[in-house]
Amino acid sequence: MTDTTDHTRTRDVATRASTRMMLAFGLAASMAIAAGCGDDPDDALTPPKPATSKPIEAALSEFKLTLSAQTVAGQTVTIDATNNGTVEHELVIIRTDLDSSALPTVDGRIPEDKVDAVDEIAEFAVGTTQSKTFELAPGKYVLVCNLPAHYTSGMHAALTVTD
Repeated sequence: MTDTTDHTRTRDVATRASTRMMLAFGLAASMAIAAGCGDDPDDALTPPKPATSKPIEAALSEFKLTLSAQTVAGQTVTIDATNNGTVEHELVIIRTDLDSSALPTVDGRIPEDKVDAVDEIAEFAVGTTQSKTFELAPGKYVLVCNLPAHYTSGMHAALTVTD
């Protein structure tokens, strides 16, 4: 009887081990399937965002504003603005078809509420660089320092964003 009991125990142990292995395999397979299923069904259909182009270098000083490029491809545009002057400057981005020197002014400044001022890099100190990434639709833009008399003294540059 001992032989039969040992044989039955061995078979029971083997059956339990086999059952555990099947459960573990089933659990692992279920986890793998669940991991492959995201909560957004459009994920597989969404193309990756295009890589952004090289940042545009904007150099600001009294009373000039120069850009390293006048045309940039893509809608994600990074601008690295460096204040090489002796006073604070800012960089305002205005969408317009006007020439960079033809924007309306009041008391030496462009009234930002009267133009399509898209975004800006706020005033920044002498000798510093401010970097900011903008989402700009294809079109023509003018970049200006809009502190009193800076624009009218020549601190503006044109930028075109293409598709």
